[in-house]
Amino acid sequence: MKSLDEVIKKIEKQWVCPSSDEADEYCELYEVREDALRYLQTYRADKLEWEQTKDQLQADYAEAIEKCARAARKHLDALKDLKWINDPLTWDELRQMGGKPVWVELLYHHPEQKYKYWDVIKRFDTVEGYDLIDLAQTGYLHKSLLNREWQAYRKERNEEN
Repeated sequence: MKSLDEVIKKIEKQWVCPSSDEADEYCELYEVREDALRYLQTYRADKLEWEQTKDQLQADYAEAIEKCARAARKHLDALKDLKWINDPLTWDELRQMGGKPVWVELLYHHPEQKYKYWDVIKRFDTVEGYDLIDLAQTGYLHKSLLNREWQAYRKERNEEN
């Protein structure tokens, strides 16, 4: 396969400018040759420019990606530190909080008389295949009733949250 430079040189040697008294078909071929040469020379120049700049473009791209990643990590860390997030705790989150206080809401009572209080996680048990949490004040609560009859939170909830 010939290189681009070899193709351009070969085309440049072919079809020397015809004299004015030659047939029009040669003039058309000459114009096609000139167009082809312009296209190939532009392509070669663009290719050379690309070869010279692609490494810098790739480095700039890698730097931009790293900058975005740093910003994303910074924002994720900030989100983890937010104190106002107080979603109901999952069973796995509760298991990681052994010995710590949790805000408990019992939901199975009359809606206006929800029982809400602080309690401390004593331990987790499995009795006859049922997962239970043992709270200091409440006693045992069943895992399957979590978010249906009871919920636990990291901090106290009021009516706004």
